[in-house]
Amino acid sequence: GRGLFFAGLESGGAESGPGWVIQYQVNHDERLCSGCADAEGYYLPGQGPMPGDVCLGGGFCRCERVPMFDEAMYRRLGGA
Repeated sequence: GRGLFFAGLESGGAESGPGWVIQYQVNHDERLCSGCADAEGYYLPGQGPMPGDVCLGGGFCRCERVPMFDEAMYRRLGGA
């Protein structure tokens, strides 16, 4: 369910246009699973892992995908 939630947020909104990237943010504590630790980083909107899909913590995942405008990161990720 969480993966679908984040995928829906990123589909076609204003924050999915040129220059927008998504940061997969994790909580660095004893409850961080390896799936989320590996997913931490930046992605183009709609791409990459979704919290809840890669998480080994199931419904207890606290990670998020946060949109941000960063043209340099957008270009590094292959955005045109």
